[in-house]
Amino acid sequence: MKARILMVGCFAMEKPDAELIHFSSIANGLARQGYAVSIFHLSLAGAPAIRSLLRPGIQFIERSINARPGNDMFIKGTLTAPIFLAHIFRHKPDVLYLRLGIVSALYTIATRLFFGNRVKIFTEHNGWIGPEARASGKPEAIAFIGQVLQQWSARCSHSIRAVSLGIKSYLVSLGIHEEKIVVIGNGTDINHFRPLDTTPRYDVGFTGNLAPWQGLEWLVDAFAKVIDHYPEASLAIAGSGPAEQNLRHRITAQGILNRVNLLGPIAYEHIPDIINQCRICVAPKIQFTDTKSPHVTYSYSPLKIRDYAASGKPIIASRIAGLEEIETGQFGILVTPGDIQDLANAMIHLLGNPALQHSMGNNARTYAESHYAWEAVAKQISLQIETLMGR
Repeated sequence: MKARILMVGCFAMEKPDAELIHFSSIANGLARQGYAVSIFHLSLAGAPAIRSLLRPGIQFIERSINARPGNDMFIKGTLTAPIFLAHIFRHKPDVLYLRLGIVSALYTIATRLFFGNRVKIFTEHNGWIGPEARASGKPEAIAFIGQVLQQWSARCSHSIRAVSLGIKSYLVSLGIHEEKIVVIGNGTDINHFRPLDTTPRYDVGFTGNLAPWQGLEWLVDAFAKVIDHYPEASLAIAGSGPAEQNLRHRITAQGILNRVNLLGPIAYEHIPDIINQCRICVAPKIQFTDTKSPHVTYSYSPLKIRDYAASGKPIIASRIAGLEEIETGQFGILVTPGDIQDLANAMIHLLGNPALQHSMGNNARTYAESHYAWEAVAKQISLQIETLMGR
């Protein structure tokens, strides 16, 4: 008999973003393999989750609180732990699958304390809570609390999924036993993201959160150099986020306002259309470092790379750990993070070589089909669940 899996999401499932897609896709993949999957969602904004991405038959339990970002959210989220534990006591799942965050880390620790080994805990670590808080300018006390919670939630877990080698490296540096960590990268919906018979409107495109770590200022500066070679070239940037205002200023300062299209946030169902309207897709991500953990290698498993590849697009990305497969799979070019000329040269080179664009695009789709499908990710997670259950 297949295990009963309770998936826990303490994040904004009311937003149609990558986090929601990631979580829903894993739930669907496990359900398709015959598991009885249910979801416990804590809405920290008091808004209902988007459930349209979930397969019929997945039970959904939702609790809501109205909390302001910051300490209020943390305190109110913590107070919901008894409600969560009561739900486990009533429904008795075999396995908890928790996407890690501050509140879900507390849920993990509380579950292990109250239920011991009766419920197997499988946590997904998709970032570095402490270092990321420090890098985004949050107080050191918040970064320290985040690091401690991540460390103890990992210790309380029976098995851990790290989405990149860098996250595994960080967890090991915190004293977590390496043998209980498995690296399973992210995926994409290869049926949703696929090559379309679309006439390109843009030469270069980016989709995603407009955040400082995306390297978008580098992209704008590099694209200004591309304009010197191809005056009619166009750049599309789809998304919204905290770096949007600075990005607009940068575009204006470079004098390329008429060559850059800021498309704003795009609904999930329309993102494949935008990607397919671009000849080349980019991810000029910043190399993340942390002075408190200089010995840790940080690497990534970004969803946008998988979406680009599944759409059959050549990719230009930063040469950082976790993105080597772009070159080994021969579907893109890696450039030095922050090197504006290197990024500009890569765009100029690809724009001037349509045959290379075509071959890299074909390679990208082939690689996505064999490596990035959510079904493949769910199967790897399933293997770990069966191991946890002693099967």
